[in-house]
Amino acid sequence: MDDMRNSNDERKKTFLLMNCLNLNGASKDIINYRISCFKAMENMYCIANLEKSPMRGYFIGSQIEGTALIGSESDEDIMFVNEDITVVCETEKGEVDHLGERLNNIHSTQVKSNTPIGVILESEETPGYVQIIVVDAKTYNPLTEYDTNPLSHLCYTDSKGFLLLSTEKLKTRIGIVTDARYRNGPAMTETSTKEFHSSDLVYGLYTKAWPKSADEWLSRKRRYSWPPMNIVKLVDEGCFLVPTGSFYESETIWRLSFVQIEKEMVWTWSVIQYKCFMLLKLIRRNILQPALPDVISSYQLKTIMFWVSEETDPMFWKTNNIKECITRCLDFLLGYVLKENCPHYFDRTNNLFRGKLDKDSKEELICILSRILQNFWTEVFKIPSLREVSENLQEGEIECFDNVLTATMRHPELLKEIMNLYFSVIISFATSAMKPAFQFLRKNDIDMAIKRHYEYRFLIARLSLTDPEHLKLEQLINRLIDISLGSQLNSKACEAENNIEKVELIEEAETLFKRGSILDTASGKLKLATLYFCQRKYRSALNIINEVSSNEGVFQLNGFEPQNPDISLPYVLRILSEQPNLASTLQDHGALELVFLPTEINSAPDPIKFEINRAVLAENECSLDNPLSWAVFDADFYTLLLKFLILHKQNAYQERNETLSKLRQYVKKSNSFYRRISAMNIVGYCLQLVGEVQWAFDVFLGSLVLLKTHNSATWHLALLVWNVYNSSKL
Repeated sequence: MDDMRNSNDERKKTFLLMNCLNLNGASKDIINYRISCFKAMENMYCIANLEKSPMRGYFIGSQIEGTALIGSESDEDIMFVNEDITVVCETEKGEVDHLGERLNNIHSTQVKSNTPIGVILESEETPGYVQIIVVDAKTYNPLTEYDTNPLSHLCYTDSKGFLLLSTEKLKTRIGIVTDARYRNGPAMTETSTKEFHSSDLVYGLYTKAWPKSADEWLSRKRRYSWPPMNIVKLVDEGCFLVPTGSFYESETIWRLSFVQIEKEMVWTWSVIQYKCFMLLKLIRRNILQPALPDVISSYQLKTIMFWVSEETDPMFWKTNNIKECITRCLDFLLGYVLKENCPHYFDRTNNLFRGKLDKDSKEELICILSRILQNFWTEVFKIPSLREVSENLQEGEIECFDNVLTATMRHPELLKEIMNLYFSVIISFATSAMKPAFQFLRKNDIDMAIKRHYEYRFLIARLSLTDPEHLKLEQLINRLIDISLGSQLNSKACEAENNIEKVELIEEAETLFKRGSILDTASGKLKLATLYFCQRKYRSALNIINEVSSNEGVFQLNGFEPQNPDISLPYVLRILSEQPNLASTLQDHGALELVFLPTEINSAPDPIKFEINRAVLAENECSLDNPLSWAVFDADFYTLLLKFLILHKQNAYQERNETLSKLRQYVKKSNSFYRRISAMNIVGYCLQLVGEVQWAFDVFLGSLVLLKTHNSATWHLALLVWNVYNSSKL
């Protein structure tokens, strides 16, 4: 009877723990949700940097692996890899003078002509860490301080006069410390424009070479065939080299990093393996870290999970076995502590405990781990995030809260995390997808702009996205290109002298706008309304404007000055309950801003032309990312402006004045300083148009008080004074 009672009690505690972990973000549904979102953001980052920089960004760490805990570790970990620097093969220090024969066997596509290459120097004295010697790409001779080469400013000269790539000089070159970016060990931490994230930025290099020290990982026999062979074959993709921030402190020491393969291995875990690892992290954060700061790291725990996964039958990882699963992992950790050696998963000779464990911390750690193993349930439910959730749950014998909706409705912190994550991706789409297209198209050359739109679409296609959901995001970006391309064709039609050519251009632009209008609830439709405005088809334009204006539940997506949208709790729950993908949310609920390039000046409404000219002049003095160098407007504001201009031409004075009042109100609620300046100038133009000259004069002066340079209010005032002067003469 006692055995049965104990068995029932054990089973109830097992499922209570499962549910508590689900409410802390460890259900498979939420894990997949997180992974999918960060994969999407990684793709958006790649698109944002097309033709912009030799740096390629990779999301790494707990967020993209899906192992982030609710309420902690919310930083985005991003590795920037300088693809301009080629690093090939590995050698030993004694072989430096005989590199030619080995390097001749390297496939020529790995080496960029006339650019020096780096060669990895491994040493048994620094397992897991290497140096990178710089050699001539043609002769394969090691370069010295007396040789002229484009990498010399990134190098350190060793005692023999050879050039070694310097970690510090690379970080200094790439990571400029600003108010929003500060050093955090070997990484840089950047405060994000999104209020719920900061980013840890790690800068490194990539090599297709597989290090000799990790050859044993390739050849060792695995009883349970984990990781699977498709993961093992990823060694052909090589690994990364990142600046060291640990035991070996040297300007020329680089750490071997296998983050891409590690990410793929984590993604093969079962839901119970995920839960075990996330529980290990909770134990570290709440029990080990307070007693022994910085002794046990999340990476060490992940390494232990890799070893246990390799040496354990997959059938062991079952729901009703979670206690045994986690205790096996703790046993592994205890064993490594006793030996004072936690072997790196890819290189056994690299001890992850090196420099971490002294006699006192070892004894304390053994004591704590033994206590947890002896009193597992008591110690686990002392963890605050588990205890607080468990107090509101009934002990049961089924797993609940394993999907996003039920979990978020039960746990407010989880709801906030999922909401932030979801809209983080949407903001990432708005910022990353829009900027590069327009950065390619700065010059006022319509034919070149049209050509570059097609080139941009080709570049995106080369990314070869295969995941269905992320492929839909790519398709939406193509719809965004349709909208911008249609704008160029419409502008070209406005100046075309041949009537046949004009008609053909307008018809093609209209087709592209209609294709693009499925992208969101505003930008494509409003550009189509602009085309009708240019053609004096005011009724057609107003029908579109009224359709956009009546669409409720729409949030503004400002790609050039990203802001977290103001989203209500009921709205978030509705989104989650409907379980739409990211693409459908963008189509149904996102209003992308209206962007006007210099080439669109022929087709833009008159008040917008002032802002286009202002942006063109500002471009010479501002960076591409500066809001002053763009003519950009919130969809809601542009809707009101276009409606006002049409009503004015139709002499619908009462409705026109009501619309003007709404435009004035929009200026006050604009969150962006630069958008407010543009909005003030446009409102001043509208006031002047209806005869409120003095009022317009005051608005333009007020705008200049707020911003003295790169402000179109100067031109508005000049024209206003000129018009008043001419009218007084009459």
